Amino acid sequence: MRIKSIALAAMLAVSTFATFERADNTPGAGANHANAESLAAPVLRGPPSGIRLQTMGPTTLYWSNPPGITQYHIKVTPYNNDGPGISLIIGDPVKVSSESFVVEPPQFGKGMYVLLPDMTYTWQVRVSNALVSVGEDDSSWSPWSESWSFRTPEPPRWATIVNEIVLPRQNAILESTAPVTLIWPSIGSNIFYYEVQVSTDPQFRAGTGAVAPIWSMLIHGALTDPPNSWRTPPLEPNSVYYWRVRPRVQGDGAAASWAPQCVGCFQPMAWRFFTPELPEIAFVSNRETAGIGVPGLYLMNSDGSSVVQRTISYGEIGLGSSPAWSPEGRRIAVTVDGRFREKGDWIGIYEADGRLAGIADTPGDDRSPTWSPDGGRIAFQSYRDMRGDIYVINADRTNLTNLTNNPKGTIAESPDWSPDGRKIAFKLWCNGCFNSNVVVMNPDGTGLANITNIPNVRPATYATSPAWSPDGSKIAFVMNEAYVNDLYVVNTDGSNRKRLTFGLHVDGKPAWSPDGTKIAFSAGWEGNLEIYILSADGTGRPLNITNNPAGDSSPSWARR
Repeated sequence: MRIKSIALAAMLAVSTFATFERADNTPGAGANHANAESLAAPVLRGPPSGIRLQTMGPTTLYWSNPPGITQYHIKVTPYNNDGPGISLIIGDPVKVSSESFVVEPPQFGKGMYVLLPDMTYTWQVRVSNALVSVGEDDSSWSPWSESWSFRTPEPPRWATIVNEIVLPRQNAILESTAPVTLIWPSIGSNIFYYEVQVSTDPQFRAGTGAVAPIWSMLIHGALTDPPNSWRTPPLEPNSVYYWRVRPRVQGDGAAASWAPQCVGCFQPMAWRFFTPELPEIAFVSNRETAGIGVPGLYLMNSDGSSVVQRTISYGEIGLGSSPAWSPEGRRIAVTVDGRFREKGDWIGIYEADGRLAGIADTPGDDRSPTWSPDGGRIAFQSYRDMRGDIYVINADRTNLTNLTNNPKGTIAESPDWSPDGRKIAFKLWCNGCFNSNVVVMNPDGTGLANITNIPNVRPATYATSPAWSPDGSKIAFVMNEAYVNDLYVVNTDGSNRKRLTFGLHVDGKPAWSPDGTKIAFSAGWEGNLEIYILSADGTGRPLNITNNPAGDSSPSWARR
């Protein structure tokens, strides 16, 4: 059964409580009272045992006491002890002489919650003639009375609920995949305990027939803010969510009906809302700081529309470059600018809704993350130990490993993991070399092979920023010839190198579209950094999709 449950730590409705009200504050010691053996048990008088109450209260329990009684002890116990109950010692003379006890109805947000709907409760009383207040274990207590029972009424049936009094509104389209607060109306002033379910399956199927996870929660409506509400975990993009709610029934009660029961609700009965489809290209930009600040993380569609900011462009979480979508398309690993923490750059992971969780927050000057295809590991370049190496770390921050172990002066940068997970491509600049090359290695650091094979002669030529095609057959990279950076592609065995752009001043790592037909890249040939899209075979003119006076760079295309 794929059901996710969330328990409330302060759930009063699942706790039994005991309250003691005595005639004075003097603890009893079994003295100053008559012989308990001479006391008869109280005789219960009403309501008749087994009765079904018409309301949740107030309910008066009454009995007859033997003569000379100074205090009584009453217990009200739910079926199978499944819920709150009462264990109360009463010593007030007026209450003792009344030979009765009133079980108050639960009042939403006030007092002690005792009665739950459609539950059998048993009750019994015993008495004492002690002249001082006594505890439960005192010898002055009479035998317990008989045990009688009553049953609370079923919860009210949901009347027709107008969609406008729930949130989110029926069929609402949310602005993001961030957690959303669900709010429902009260079914009655005596009902405070609810069960809520949320799923992408409109039939909420569980067990062997489950087709989607179900969030199933028990909610004390008076303890939430606002009342009768629950805040979901982060949501999946481009999804339809269904949710329903009902009063919680425990013990021997029958499960209540789910709401909604409303006109225009999805059948079977459930409210529903929609999450947006996430933009597919992540990039960095300093457009929010007038083009002069540290860049921040943004998302946009592949045509440049629907630009949304995902981080602040300044301060502690200002970003450098190199965002990388996770394989499932919900998280983005990115280089976080370390200047604001007085340490080197570090790798952070952002949820697509902008929430940050650091992965390698160390003074290692870590950059250029790339995900393994299964999403379990991240490779990145690091300058810890004053050397430029490629490291790999598990996404849970464990098992940090140096894959290259380069000698001082040799630099490995800009890794990119192959789609099948069997190779990592990166830039290698050896100590004493004029040029750098794109090379590949196995994920354990073995099997190094040169892909570009640029001769070590002047003038210096640099091949950098490799990016695997989605089918793993080609690698796009940036190379400078005649001191201008342009975009190239090459087969993974080093054959058939092809130049795609001419004099565009390409900057940073390119990104393939999921179908492999296009390549996104940033370039400065129009005066400032913009993001362009070009056909992967080099035909046609590059299309500027950002057209912004600030700097836009480092595109990463989600592989959805």
